[in-house]
Amino acid sequence: MNVEYDISFVIPVLNGSKTIQNCLNSILSQTSEMNYEVIVVDNGSTDETLDIVKNVDVNLIVEQKRGRSFARNCGVNKAKGKWIAFIDCDVELDNQWLSNLAPIIKDDLYNVIQGKIIPKSLQINSFSQFREKLLAFQTHGSFCSLNDIRFVAPQCNTAACVVKRSAIIEVGQFDTSLDTHEDYDLGWRLWRNGHKFYVANKVVSYVYWDRGQYFSYISRYFYMGKGYHRLVKKWQLTPPKTLFKWRMYLYKNIKFALVDLLLQLAFFFGFKSSGHNPKHHQPTLKKASYLAPFSYLIGTNHYEFHPCVRVIKTEKKFIFKNIKSHKQLEFDVQTANSPHEEFSNIIMSQLAALKSNNFIINTYKQ
Repeated sequence: MNVEYDISFVIPVLNGSKTIQNCLNSILSQTSEMNYEVIVVDNGSTDETLDIVKNVDVNLIVEQKRGRSFARNCGVNKAKGKWIAFIDCDVELDNQWLSNLAPIIKDDLYNVIQGKIIPKSLQINSFSQFREKLLAFQTHGSFCSLNDIRFVAPQCNTAACVVKRSAIIEVGQFDTSLDTHEDYDLGWRLWRNGHKFYVANKVVSYVYWDRGQYFSYISRYFYMGKGYHRLVKKWQLTPPKTLFKWRMYLYKNIKFALVDLLLQLAFFFGFKSSGHNPKHHQPTLKKASYLAPFSYLIGTNHYEFHPCVRVIKTEKKFIFKNIKSHKQLEFDVQTANSPHEEFSNIIMSQLAALKSNNFIINTYKQ
């Protein structure tokens, strides 16, 4: 493939007439020296989406096979950029999104770049406040999904994520057999293949929810749970033993805590409705490096896979352990809560003891 652009924006859309115009406007208004193309992949819209997109100067492709993975793969195959920026149709980019991204791309040190995705609503109400609290909790307050470790690796969120095209092709693109969580799967495969991830805190986007409020959000979690069984089966994962958690401490609001519990129940019943029994599956990724979210724990934006080193978080300690040599470094929570730069320096000064030359903690910040 001849590379003609620095970035190809790929936007899959299905009946996105309420948000697609603002999404495209936010992309086309970006100012940067980087050249880019915009590809919209329609996945069978029956509303006014096609009419809206046809009036904008972008490349429109129709993918007949239904599913986000089919749509994104179609966009990747047509793209002529070195990097693919996956943007969902309900996402708007900050005005400085591309200009803040450009220096990281030019460094060419990373293959996956994830910025902040902040929830937004057209109206400020109790539902918008709940959604913001929930997403903040899931990402440790950062609104960057790479800070949300799922089983064995950071979670990519392709609602707004930038990945090197060659890396996507290398791992086989999106798995079209997955109805949901296809971005988890892609991120895990990229991680296992040694691709480096970067948390770009200044690369900010906003995601809108335009499909109702509490009931529609609960229905979404049921659908996600229903599709989740395929991911569990593929990776042979064992879901957490604790299915439901009463998180009153998180919301300090009994209504929000009840809604949160309903979301967990919806996900569980969706999962169970698939007929899958997780008891027969054990994790097969024990050799993988289970890395805690470094940008949260030690103030670094850099993630790198290493098959020998694991990071274990306990109630009182953070433990860096080489599973081959059995050497380990331990840091108490009080040390970990010291200023990020100080903690990073402590770790970097002692990592040599692990004799893991490929295990890098890079304190470069944007």
